[in-house]
Amino acid sequence: MKMTCFDDDEEFEKLLVENEELKHICDTAVARSVPRDFGCLFEPYECQKNFMRTLYAVLSNGNVAVMESPTGTGKSLSLLCGSLTWLRDARQQMELDLQSAIQKNNAEIQHADSSNWLEEYDRKMEAQIIVDTASDRLNKIHAAQRRMEQVKAGLNELAPYGSNRHKRRKAVQLTCGLDQLENEDDLDNVLLDEHADEDDRQEKVLEDEASDVYRVAPQVLYCSRTHSQLAQFAKEIQKTVYARSVHMVTIASRQSLCVNDSVARLKNPVLINERCLQLQDSTFKKRNGENGSASRNKCSCPFLRQEGIQQLAEEALCIGDIEEVIQRGREIQACPYYASRNAVKLADIILMPYQVLMQKDTRETFDLSLAENVVIVDEAHNLLETIESVHGFEISSDHLSRAQAALDSYVGKFRGRFSAKTLMHLQQLRTLIDSSARCLSTDGGVPFRQTDDRCFSMSDFITHVGIEAINCFVLASFVDKSGLCRKMRGFLKAKQVEGNEVMENVFYSIRSYIACLTNRIGDGRFLIKKRSTTESCKVIKFILLNPAVYFKDVLTEAKAVVLTGGTMEPVGELYNRLFIPAGVPATKVTRFSCNHVVPHSNILPLVIATGSHGRKLEFTYNMRKTPQLLDELCQTILQLCAIAPAGLVCFFPSYEYERCVSEHLEKSGILAQLQASKPLFREPRKANETGVLLLNYANAVSHSGGAILFAVVGGKMSEGINFADGLCRCVVMVGMPYPNHHSVELQERMNYLNSSFNAGRTQIKKRGVSCHLGYDI
Repeated sequence: MKMTCFDDDEEFEKLLVENEELKHICDTAVARSVPRDFGCLFEPYECQKNFMRTLYAVLSNGNVAVMESPTGTGKSLSLLCGSLTWLRDARQQMELDLQSAIQKNNAEIQHADSSNWLEEYDRKMEAQIIVDTASDRLNKIHAAQRRMEQVKAGLNELAPYGSNRHKRRKAVQLTCGLDQLENEDDLDNVLLDEHADEDDRQEKVLEDEASDVYRVAPQVLYCSRTHSQLAQFAKEIQKTVYARSVHMVTIASRQSLCVNDSVARLKNPVLINERCLQLQDSTFKKRNGENGSASRNKCSCPFLRQEGIQQLAEEALCIGDIEEVIQRGREIQACPYYASRNAVKLADIILMPYQVLMQKDTRETFDLSLAENVVIVDEAHNLLETIESVHGFEISSDHLSRAQAALDSYVGKFRGRFSAKTLMHLQQLRTLIDSSARCLSTDGGVPFRQTDDRCFSMSDFITHVGIEAINCFVLASFVDKSGLCRKMRGFLKAKQVEGNEVMENVFYSIRSYIACLTNRIGDGRFLIKKRSTTESCKVIKFILLNPAVYFKDVLTEAKAVVLTGGTMEPVGELYNRLFIPAGVPATKVTRFSCNHVVPHSNILPLVIATGSHGRKLEFTYNMRKTPQLLDELCQTILQLCAIAPAGLVCFFPSYEYERCVSEHLEKSGILAQLQASKPLFREPRKANETGVLLLNYANAVSHSGGAILFAVVGGKMSEGINFADGLCRCVVMVGMPYPNHHSVELQERMNYLNSSFNAGRTQIKKRGVSCHLGYDI
């Protein structure tokens, strides 16, 4: 069945412009309630004023908005000032409404008069309930406000974040947890939990103690792609009048916030999560000697102190900056991760990466509520791809074979210790892994050819693999409750098998694979394909085709949702793939777009079709790696570096092509000429190396007269990084980031869009070029 859709953005824009009901709602809201002053410390641009007015109206009316503001027009500041001004007014109105309800119903209690005393009693009781409820909420609001004022006063008295009480605290021994838990003789590390539901972890205690905290409402939930973007956004608040009054917290993973060095050194986020939960066990069972007798030893994380966590949670709301919160956590020896979770209920604005918002389980972990709150998704031009990426998955034939061998070894050693039910589930898991591995080596009895990439629907894939008899929902529950991934890691670490660095984590991949098999039929496809990095390795890949299924609850539960970015085209795709499936009517969608504040005379856009030697710069798939084209490209970049002052940023369509050009620069000798005028910096693959590289690049621009930076479209530096002033006087885009139309994955996505919305090819091309290229330039 086809959905009503918009074939292009002009049709979508026409509907929004001609919709008198929407226009009336926005105009009325703006005229009636939008303030003139939004708390900027300087006079904003006219486009910023329009942006903030529209944002305020959207949040007031509970609409969904798609808002564009080009990079450099102060979008972050507009988002902050507009949303916090609305939040201030909404909170004030809530208090006035509560006070009015109390006065009105008190009057009803005092003057209720009826000839029927039973009716009079009922009316008084109903009024008293309203008075009690409103008074209780108002008292909690005022108590929370008083408490935060006390916390601010306490922070002001601290010299720089320290007190004698904390300085006198003895050094904490952190090795206990790690060393004991990694003891290879401890069977509890490898035996499956038969009664996992009875786990008594301190995490539950922390959640119970934090559950009594009053939750302020409404709140602003702001999310962006990376932690660096969130950090930049947090710093913008210092440019507003709300800097001292707003309570802000940034939530992140344990990997980003853990201050227990013995846990953080594990690096892998999955391992850090598991180790943290292990350390939270109130006691730690240790088997002794040959008779297997057990003793209980205290072994918990020294930063998991409820008093310290509560203190840090309150202080974090006033500090704001995540790095300062981490430092403060070390000083008072309290966990920043659990402190940020506890601080959520009292925060005015909550900053989070995409992954937290996109996954319901993660939102529940952080106790994030969508009801009554507004959601702002920044850099939302890649929202669809992000949802697809978060819920996609890939596993190789090599991982499946290793998992199969490991599971056989594990069951063979401990078979006598497991119940019949556990053995049944382990056999089902063995069947799933074995069948999946065989489908990668053969295809209907015929060896799988390296050139074959095949696509399956959910039901066809299950049949093709031969796992129709396995209930993947039950199997996923068993893996979670038994702690199988963690136990297998302990087993493989103790066994010290060859390649155990990969093996220790392989069952986490198996768990993700099972989760993909529980998706709704029609929402995704399975691919069997070769991995580009090696000809001998095949993979099973799950691609999500219907991102709306994971974003519908955000659109339907939140009071208002704002999708914003430097460029949001094609907007019609957002409407077709997110808004329509979620049941959002066009009358609830507000569209805003503004021009750049920089005059056109200050920008010189050029298209360079030929190089200095007259050769055509044609970056098609067949031509882009030819020596002649690479020579022409490198010479062109060299000449641009000689002309452009200060910093030059050059974007490539992929990491692979950036590497190809860099290698050719070195082989041809042009790199030495380039380095003589501008030192070259290349975007790193690892996210934790980005900050250091940007710092070195900025220093080179400042002290060496200029520098050149190679970056990748859609990479870590193509969005959210402020290349201000001399950091980028010239932007170069090599080729165009069109998708590979030969890709089986892309063809399947287009088939799905054509069958569902009849708008596949055009929208994918527009998004591939407009969203990435438009932002970069």
